[in-house]
Amino acid sequence: MLPLELKELIDKYCTGVQPTVGQLDDIVSVIYFLQADAKEAMEYMQIRMASTTKEEEK
Repeated sequence: MLPLELKELIDKYCTGVQPTVGQLDDIVSVIYFLQADAKEAMEYMQIRMASTTKEEEK
């Protein structure tokens, strides 16, 4: 299971959009800092990118 901090960061940067290179670097840094499962994080990122944006949800 992904740490809450990482999930929140992915939600912030990836909900309905592709993260920028800088944002992706931040995510990767947090993955390594928290020693999280990189494969699980990338799968979660794919799910969030495929979802609707916060504006579309309104």
